[in-house]
Amino acid sequence: MFRNRKRQKGFIMIITLIISSMIIGVLLCCFKLEIMRKEYIISTMKSQLRIDPYEEYRVHLLTKLNKHIRENIKAWNDEDVHNLLLNLKADKVYYGNSFVQYNLKDKEILLSLYTKEGPGRMEYYKYKVDQKEKNRVIFYLVKMKN
Repeated sequence: MFRNRKRQKGFIMIITLIISSMIIGVLLCCFKLEIMRKEYIISTMKSQLRIDPYEEYRVHLLTKLNKHIRENIKAWNDEDVHNLLLNLKADKVYYGNSFVQYNLKDKEILLSLYTKEGPGRMEYYKYKVDQKEKNRVIFYLVKMKN
C-alpha cells in the first residue's frame, strides 16, 4: 500500500539538490583543508630556510681575503700575516659596497657589510694561523655592530 503511493513531481529534484549540495560542501571543506596545509608547509619552509642578507657578502669578502693572503704571503706565521694585513687597502678586497679593513689597534679584521636592502653591519674578526696546517688562516668572529 505504502509503495504504491504516488509521489509529487518535484520531490526527486529536491532530494537530488540536497544531496549534491552536501557533496559540494564536503568537497569545499576538503579543498580548504588542503589549502591550509599547503600554506602551513610554505610558511614552515620559509622560516627554516631564511637566509641572512649579509651572508653572501660575508662569504665573498672572507674568500677574497683568504685568496689575497694565500697569494701574497711569504711565510706562514702570525707576524707575516699581520704585516700583509697592514698593507691591505679597502679597494683590494671588496664586494659590491662592502669591503675589508684592518684595525691595527685591536689587530682585528673589520668587514663593512652593506646590502642592497638596507643598512650595513660591521663585523670584527680575529685571525689565527693554523699550526697543524701551515698554509691556513682561521677567522674568528669577535663582535657585530648594526
